[in-house]
Amino acid sequence: GSRIADSDRKVATGYVRVKEQVSSANTLTVDKRSDSVSWGAAYVQYKAKVKDIESYSEGFDIRRQIFVTDEEGRYHSVDSQKLSVGDKVKVRILVTADRDYDFVQISDKRAACLEPVEQQSGYRFGYYIAVKDNVTNFFFDRMPKGSYVIENEYYVNRRGLYTTGISTVQCAYSPEFMARQSSSVLVVE
Repeated sequence: GSRIADSDRKVATGYVRVKEQVSSANTLTVDKRSDSVSWGAAYVQYKAKVKDIESYSEGFDIRRQIFVTDEEGRYHSVDSQKLSVGDKVKVRILVTADRDYDFVQISDKRAACLEPVEQQSGYRFGYYIAVKDNVTNFFFDRMPKGSYVIENEYYVNRRGLYTTGISTVQCAYSPEFMARQSSSVLVVE
């Protein structure tokens, strides 16, 4: 491990940032030797297969539901049936905030077989939506305590077996408050 020297600190704030690259799991030990108040955070970044990422919740809760339309335009859960090329799919994201938050980001990574019906980014119903190649991002200036429903529609454009990405919600300025929904599998015949 490494030690942080007094010379590593920012003079005005006392802020210290240390980056470590390790090849296996390590233990972080913090030894504070002064009586003054201190704050700290440790963030770990690693690579994993999307199917191995589990759901998580701290301050938020997020759930993604995927529905497909039938001939009459009614929506049914994709858990109960397979998709076909040309199907219209609705992705519903349910978010619950346990307190008032500012600057909240929601990211919904979609399966490669889904093409957004609405492809323009812009402001909608209290949030900004940014449509990208493989993800749809939603940005909220404020998210008061409560539950929220966000829906987006997609067309199924190719056959195969696909894994959706994860859905995440996170407070931009307090990233320790976040939640993620694990991926799911879509079968397109």
